[in-house]
Order: sequence, then structure tokens, then C-alpha cells
Amino acid sequence: MKNITFIFILKLLLILGVSFTNAQNQFPYDAINLTNGAFDASLNINTSAGESPFNNLLLGSNVDFNTSIARLLLSRAPLFASDGTLINSNAANQGFNSINGQQFIADNDPVVLRFPQGVFANTYHWEQVLDENGQEIAAADSRHIIDPFIVNGRVISQHNSPVSVRIGYPSLRSIFDTAANNGKPLDLLTVLSIIGNDADSNGRRWSSMIEDGHDVRDMELGNEFFFRSQRSGTISTEAQWVARARQIVENIKNRASALNRTVRFAIPISFRGGDPTRSQSNRDFHQNYNDLITVDESFF
Repeated sequence: MKNITFIFILKLLLILGVSFTNAQNQFPYDAINLTNGAFDASLNINTSAGESPFNNLLLGSNVDFNTSIARLLLSRAPLFASDGTLINSNAANQGFNSINGQQFIADNDPVVLRFPQGVFANTYHWEQVLDENGQEIAAADSRHIIDPFIVNGRVISQHNSPVSVRIGYPSLRSIFDTAANNGKPLDLLTVLSIIGNDADSNGRRWSSMIEDGHDVRDMELGNEFFFRSQRSGTISTEAQWVARARQIVENIKNRASALNRTVRFAIPISFRGGDPTRSQSNRDFHQNYNDLITVDESFF
């Protein structure tokens, strides 16, 4: 059989990939007709056409080995001393310290690595966090929620990890060096924590990464703040997010200017404001965020 037709039920998340004709004037995307929250699409594959190498220039990688696939390992999370010295051997099984994670990057040869990946960037602690009594409540290189967003007594913030889990920043430098030495250099997209770190903390983080040899030029201003589950007790409204994001951008730009470096910032945008399958209140959260940073383009 030369032609095989696969019928996929594609969730709305995939609209970005298949619904180009629907992107008209309404921001961000026009609604499409859905049946039970999904739509049908067909993909024809000609099996006699031979093989073409995958174009890895299209590949950016969200690599994280501490998510659900590795939950059983969380009780054996890595521990580092304040100077970065490895305390327990299980660190080799976590995040970017993972041999599997490093091998995945080498095998797939992405052009850009996002650090930290996705939602966990919002609760990532690049430095140790102490409480008012000097006790550690979050270790450096961890992603433990310490400032939850609480509504009517219910914790809205999600995607927590034990305080001892590490993302693997100590191994990041060697990953980039190995890629460069193999003639396949990586670009870096650094995702900042807008809801967890203020302007000074994010600025010092940028400076620290520069001192560690990372060329931090492109930064994402947090991950998907338009979801209420990705907000904190301190930064829980769109106005608070914009105010802090502006301060962070200014702080890092000033530091970069002093070193004659160029930096760029990406702003997450939601395409779910017009999603008819979601509740009106949920859609309003997304649209309110979009409106605040895009209607008059003042944020830009």
C-alpha cells in the first residue's frame, strides 16, 4: 500500500500546527468548529517516496527527567553542598545531571535548549532560599513551591516538586561545551522566574550565568502566567506580573549594557482566550492577560 491515511483526533493545543487558515484578524486565533473539544484531520504518508533526514533545525528541546516518568526517583533526588559538591551519587539520575538526559540531547542534536523547561521555570530557585529564621526552605537548583497562590483556602499553584529535587544546572555547562566541541553548538533560551524572583534576583542570576560561561542572550519572561496554576502568592494578578517583568527587563538590560552585551526577551501569549470548550471564567483569565500586554502594545 503506497498511501496510508491516519486519522488523528487533535486537541486544541495543536491548532498552532494545523490551523493556519484560521488565523485571521481576531487575536490571537479565530475559533474553529470542534466536536467534543476536538476535530479530525488527515495525514497522508507515501511510503514509496524514500527517506529524508529529519530537519533538526526545527527542533528545540524541553528536556526534563524529573517529571511523571521519573516520579519514583524523586525520593532519591540529588543533593549538593553550597559549593556545588555532589553529596549523594543519585544526583546522576536527576534532570540535566542525568546521563540519559545528556545522551538524549547529544542524539537528537537540538539547536536550542530551554532552561529550565516549561512550568517548572516559574518555581525554579537558582540560589538557596532561607526563611526568616535562617532555615533552608528551598535549595539552589530546585523547583519547590514556597509561595503558593491560594484562593478561598485552596492552593491553586501546581507542579510542585520535593525540596531536594534538582534540575541539573551544574551539568549544563558541560552539555554546551560537549555540543560545541562536536561541532554542533547549542543556543540557550533561559526562562526567568517572574512570580518567584524580583528584579535584583533575576539580574544576579543573569550575571551568575554569564560568569559561569553561558551566553545568556535570549530570555523568556516566565512560563504561561495566563494559567492561574502558574501564579504565586506574591505575583497573582496581570498588573503585578507586568510591573515586575518591566523591572526585571530593565535590571538585566542595564547589566548587559555595562558589559556591552545584547539581550532579548520573549513574552508568553495565550491562544486560549477564544477557546469555546473552556468556561467563560477560564477564558477571561487568558484574555485579560493578553489584553493587558497587547491591546495598546504599551508593554513592548
